[in-house]
Amino acid sequence: MKMMLPLQFVVMFMMISTVASFLVPISRPSLAKITLRPHVSPTSLHLADFDQISLATSQENAGLAIVVLGEAGYSFIKAPGWKTGVLFVPAIAAAFVLFTISGPPLDNADVTMGDGLRVAALVSLALMGVYSLRLVLPTPNKEITFGGLLVAIAGFASFSQNLFAGGWVTFPALPSLPSLPF
Repeated sequence: MKMMLPLQFVVMFMMISTVASFLVPISRPSLAKITLRPHVSPTSLHLADFDQISLATSQENAGLAIVVLGEAGYSFIKAPGWKTGVLFVPAIAAAFVLFTISGPPLDNADVTMGDGLRVAALVSLALMGVYSLRLVLPTPNKEITFGGLLVAIAGFASFSQNLFAGGWVTFPALPSLPSLPF
């Protein structure tokens, strides 16, 4: 039996999800139930609900850990040996940190979630470095390594975005401009 390539998995998943989206009934709200929100200035930042951030980041955290371990396992299966066996070291370390250190604060919808988000963002940043190094060094399976790099970039973007959405990280405020005498 021939194994499918990762691209074939992606195409097959996209086809199945497209067909399933047509089969699942969608409930649409009636126009009487829709309420309009008051106009909000596009420059104002509203903090997101901690429950929503907790749910999303907990799932992203676990997903990133599973994908990192899956990538290392796939690379080892494709080219077994000592060189690819070493790939499990950063994968296991990242999964351990994501599940044990970053995970518990993310499960609580309170202020301590910021610590978990910071740790998860740093782990994603470290994974970006590991995957970049693996792309430069003569290692096998560069296509799956590039996929891991893309997932690490997406994880970093998501975790850092949630740091901004929760208000744990903010941009410095610019001083007001002087008024002109016109």
